[in-house]
Amino acid sequence: MARASEAQLPGTFVAWLSLGATDARDRLAGARGFERIDGLAIADQPGEVVTAL
Repeated sequence: MARASEAQLPGTFVAWLSLGATDARDRLAGARGFERIDGLAIADQPGEVVTAL
């Protein structure tokens, strides 16, 4: 979040990282609305991020 704030990017940012036995897709299960920093929507739900890349 600090880097996003420094770059004056609005919104909430989280890292797409798997931790140990927890897959990133599962860790972000309740998240919605994934976008690139230029505002282009790439996915609505975490499972869609993987297929959008």
